[in-house]
Amino acid sequence: FDSDISFVAHDEFEHKILAANLNQISFVIDSGCTNHMVKSDFGKFVTEVKEVSRKIGVAKVGECVNAFQVGSLPVKTLNNLNLTLRDVYVCDELSHNLLSVRKIEESGFTIVFKNKSVYIMKKNRVVVTGHRQGNLYAVTFTLEPSVYEANLIDGGVSELLWHRRMGHSSRYPSSEVCYVCSQGKQSRKQFLAEIPADMKAHRILETISTDVCGKIEPPTHDGKHYYVSFIDNFSNFGILYLMKNKSEVLSCFKKYVALVEARFSQKIANLKCDCGGEYTSNEFKDFCDQKGIVIHYTIPRNPENNGKAERYNRTIMEKARCLIFDSGLGRSMWGEAVLTAAYLTNRTETSTLPKGVTPARVWFGYEPNLDKIRIFGSPAHAHVPKEDRGGKLDSHSRKTIMVGYCHNGYRLWDPIKRKITTARSVIFDEGCGMKRVEIPDGDEVSVKSSATTPTSTPFSTPPSTPDTSPGSSPVSTPTKSPRSIPSKSPLKQNSLVKKRKATELTPEIRRSDRIHRVPRYLKDYELLGVDTNLDHGLMMALSACDFVENVPRNYREASEYGAEWMDAIEREISSHEARSTWIPCNLPPNKKAIDTRWVFRQKSDGTKKARLVAKGYQEETNFNVYAPVARLSTIRTLLVYALQMDFTIHQMDVPTAFLHGELDSEVYIKIPEGVQAGETNALLLKKALYGLKESPRKWNECFDGFMKACGLARSMNDFCLYTGPGVLIAIWVDDLLITGSNSSVLINALKNKFGAKYMGTVHNFLGTTVTCNKSGIQISQQEFIEKILQRFNMSDCNPVTVPMEPNFQYDVSSSPVKVPFRELVGSLLYVSTTSRPDISYATSYLSRYLDKPTSQLWQLAKRVLRYLKGTILLKLNYSKLEKDLRSSENVLVAYTDADWAGDHSDRKSTSGSVIMYQDNVIQWSSKKQATVALSTTEAEYVASTYAIVDLLHSKSLLEEILTRCVPAVLNCDNQSAIKNIESYENSRKTKHIDIKLHFIKDAIHESKVQVKFVKSDDNIADIFTKPLSAQHFVKFRKLLQIM
Repeated sequence: FDSDISFVAHDEFEHKILAANLNQISFVIDSGCTNHMVKSDFGKFVTEVKEVSRKIGVAKVGECVNAFQVGSLPVKTLNNLNLTLRDVYVCDELSHNLLSVRKIEESGFTIVFKNKSVYIMKKNRVVVTGHRQGNLYAVTFTLEPSVYEANLIDGGVSELLWHRRMGHSSRYPSSEVCYVCSQGKQSRKQFLAEIPADMKAHRILETISTDVCGKIEPPTHDGKHYYVSFIDNFSNFGILYLMKNKSEVLSCFKKYVALVEARFSQKIANLKCDCGGEYTSNEFKDFCDQKGIVIHYTIPRNPENNGKAERYNRTIMEKARCLIFDSGLGRSMWGEAVLTAAYLTNRTETSTLPKGVTPARVWFGYEPNLDKIRIFGSPAHAHVPKEDRGGKLDSHSRKTIMVGYCHNGYRLWDPIKRKITTARSVIFDEGCGMKRVEIPDGDEVSVKSSATTPTSTPFSTPPSTPDTSPGSSPVSTPTKSPRSIPSKSPLKQNSLVKKRKATELTPEIRRSDRIHRVPRYLKDYELLGVDTNLDHGLMMALSACDFVENVPRNYREASEYGAEWMDAIEREISSHEARSTWIPCNLPPNKKAIDTRWVFRQKSDGTKKARLVAKGYQEETNFNVYAPVARLSTIRTLLVYALQMDFTIHQMDVPTAFLHGELDSEVYIKIPEGVQAGETNALLLKKALYGLKESPRKWNECFDGFMKACGLARSMNDFCLYTGPGVLIAIWVDDLLITGSNSSVLINALKNKFGAKYMGTVHNFLGTTVTCNKSGIQISQQEFIEKILQRFNMSDCNPVTVPMEPNFQYDVSSSPVKVPFRELVGSLLYVSTTSRPDISYATSYLSRYLDKPTSQLWQLAKRVLRYLKGTILLKLNYSKLEKDLRSSENVLVAYTDADWAGDHSDRKSTSGSVIMYQDNVIQWSSKKQATVALSTTEAEYVASTYAIVDLLHSKSLLEEILTRCVPAVLNCDNQSAIKNIESYENSRKTKHIDIKLHFIKDAIHESKVQVKFVKSDDNIADIFTKPLSAQHFVKFRKLLQIM
């Protein structure tokens, strides 16, 4: 025997002291026992397990027991005090659990025996009370761990974390307020009645309750609208099947019957259901008759008769809603959510079973291991097998999102492959809090198994009996759960286990609590698509809703997703056939047929659209394919003109616009999927199909011809603006803006010719929100800015008052970084050129370094986002002047300025200008000059030339619209530059200036433009040339009417 193990007391009589309750454990207090010892039946409750092999002698001479494990045992006293027993040995053939007096005293406690009772005390306070039973003293503890125990024993796992892991179950309460539960569960109070004892099931499969839930919108990614549940009344174990239609109930029930009868080798006796047509059909009744199943229908209008199924479906939907709200995944992921909810409900205590017993324990005969439970929607790193890696430097994991459980692993959504995969070796990050992320509704999901073989198993293996949980069917959750842990034991397993066998190590559990150290210059942004240790970037990538199309990728996937996508395809094909887009034919010799593909889109209102697109890059073109679009300055000019004239601005959309264009060359395409073309092998296109290089031009030619036929003239200043008697129309591909006193005639003509849709008064145009009211017009991009902030994880950033710090200078020695700099600057440029001229200089500056981003530039780009965060509600305002438009002298006014040698890297200057029509901003510019200016005068001279080019264009455009001469004024704050502009005198200071820049002199001499001096403090263009102090920046921003 080992010398450090003392003999223990033994008594063959006192078996009655063992607790009958499954969640309680009784100990005999033994003064001769060196360490606490428990029987092997309780070994599964021991944590921090070490493997040992020792023999321990007992009081009977010559007898001994074997100790094979040692660890800690968390318990709770009957008065709800939490304790942890250390150095507890798990032994075979031990008759009683033994509590060591020595170990108790070493822990700072005292033991007092008095009046047939035993008291374990600390600091004169009774902690545990026991009683004498026969010749032995015994104490009883409960084995049900609570969230509080996990925090007291090991603070690694919080109440709220376990509450969220277990699908917001009330059996895992949180002392913190869970707003997700309020969103998903709150209901009116109900009075519940107890089920009579003679109506309760007495064995598994004696009675099965079933009910259908649905129709649920939106559908899942594979077109499911319903689910049916089957609940065993004895165990409360439920299995779900997702369905497209209620008519699938019978086929699902057949699967269920085959599954459970094979498992338990016995028959279902009774089935409780409502009187829905899916249960009262002759086919359903015939099947139940064949199987000897008695159907018990509920009384109409009395759903309480099938209360178990009704309550079960309510529980599932409550949990599913909480899982979706908590994770932020799109609602189309409800299918995965309900399956996960069923999986978790089967592993959660219910009030109808004995305390500490879960449905899974009754169903399987053992308690499934909850060691693998993780928060639904958590970022997950799935192991990539060696066979799937391209080389030695490829990543060993891929970023995914956990959306459920499967046999021996997890169901993971892979946003790159855009599929649901299954994997076994996964590392999770549950520390990102309850931040909302978005997977766009309707994103495609298909199932593909992953043959991942981990080097260490992340959870222990269950017994050979398969798990028939919701994962047992193709649409269900996992099929097998590990053993060796009691109800609610994940608290111990996840937060307490420190050492185990090598085959049971769980490295990913520790990483859930790891704090990632983020580099300072990346503090509030996690890299997206870059190999780093940051896991939250994936979540933020999924948050940018409209940056990813919410649709299937090809025809095959659309056919798998459901009837609505196929209906969209049929509508598209019918549209082509109605317009005679093609003629079926056999491909002539020496001709090449172009491939096609289907492109899908789900609009914000849920409408599903399909479009057939040619792969135009396969074309060999030697002809002009250019097609114009309206300038943004033209659009703004039209808005201001309509405002001043009190005209309504109408918006229209031309569906399948390109199909109106006629092709004048032979173009063949391969027969697309879904198109019937008989025995031919190609299609000869007669119309301009989307995707062809010449399609935009052909549509533009068609539209131009129709406008001229209606008596409208194409503007020579913008080929996408048409003017006519009492009407103006601007076109951007297939989006139209129409205004004027005679708009209705043109609107009707467009409806008749192209089937154009009338969208009402302009409200959303080119990614901007346009608000028209009595006070004027406001243009904003709040929604788009919010998406940018979400995409780059800056939604919670701290706002700043100006986009750039005054006197900012680029440090060429700043270290380069691998970040999505070009993507961010591109997004900022769109905002600056569309509705926010106040960030023009900052975005122009960033655009100079697109190919060589550094940490300093990245910081600057993020600062612009911080500025937008703080000013997200600002709008570009257009107001109506009180004076008569036609009598106004200063209709068109421009401001110009330059920052001489402002760029210290090459000493080039920056030009800035803004053009205002009736005091409303219609055009602005911030541009670095191409050459080095030798003086302030030269820099201002060059800047004025740049400005006058834009000013003359706006002047000419307005004269077309107003049909009269429009005076134009250029304001400059440099007297010397004005003198040089107005003079034809030779000067050595300007002789080196490029000849083309002297264009400005002719414009002034011909009285096309008048140049005036403006004080620097009043020169609005200053905001486009350099970073300004907050005081000056806000002043000029207001003058731009950004409020």
